Amino acid sequence: MTEKVVELGRDRIKIAKGSEKPVEFYTEETVESLMFHLEKSKIIRGKVVVQLLLFTGVRVSELYGIRIRDIEVLKRLMTIIKTIS
Repeated sequence: MTEKVVELGRDRIKIAKGSEKPVEFYTEETVESLMFHLEKSKIIRGKVVVQLLLFTGVRVSELYGIRIRDIEVLKRLMTIIKTIS
């Protein structure tokens, strides 16, 4: 199996096999607008969900599977378990 790696500065991201198709992404202006509107919101859970989806690359199914025990606040670490469907 050949492994493709994307290098973004210091980050190294492994590309999953079958994920070679083009990826759609939000423009910087769209993200800024979304973040502006999120700041006005009083619903903290919604803010966290949107920020995790935008800034971590976590899938919705993986986000749904996050439990309190998966989060280490002091270490600023979260364990994401890949769900197999």
